[in-house]
Amino acid sequence: MKLHRVKTPTLKPAYIAALLPTGVAINYAGSLLRNMLGVPLFLDSGGTLLVTFIAGPWMGVVCSILQACMVALTLGPIHIVEFLPPSIIAIIVGYAARYGITQTWPGLIGTMIVIQPPACLASAFIYTYTYGGFAGSGLDIMHAVFMQASQSIFAASFISELVTGFLDKTVLIIVLMLVFRALPEKFRVCTPFKGKKDDDADDE
Repeated sequence: MKLHRVKTPTLKPAYIAALLPTGVAINYAGSLLRNMLGVPLFLDSGGTLLVTFIAGPWMGVVCSILQACMVALTLGPIHIVEFLPPSIIAIIVGYAARYGITQTWPGLIGTMIVIQPPACLASAFIYTYTYGGFAGSGLDIMHAVFMQASQSIFAASFISELVTGFLDKTVLIIVLMLVFRALPEKFRVCTPFKGKKDDDADDE
């Protein structure tokens, strides 16, 4: 695969001002859905990925920080540290997108695989040293199982989050690509849908 700098659309400040709250809202909705269903998934980085693909890696980081601040204000200041894993995801995915890696399905899938170990390491660090291995989520059961086997809180957190992380990102990327398929072509430049004509254009 030959790397090339992707020309992304220039976004007006007003659009960015609307995009960031949308990303935060999507992340927050995913977190609420996870807590309501009690599923061992995160579902809290879909908005960050959306912002990253459209506005770049550092806007994705800003979205992650805003999300962490919102959660900290509503659920407690200890949650402010949760900005780190999605920020790592935003940086890796953002630069992969900027250099055309995510414009093909193999590149997109490969990027989703590559982000798992560093993001899970950061998440395991937070779970271990902030929550003591248990944060009241659906992952706690898996943490307990792996903790019994490994006798290590950090290893148990990392392994369980690595296992569920692949499923989590698979769900998010499927939903996200469906969203991008419905967006105007200029916003698809970093996805495998680049160059596909809009449905309205096909009908003309």
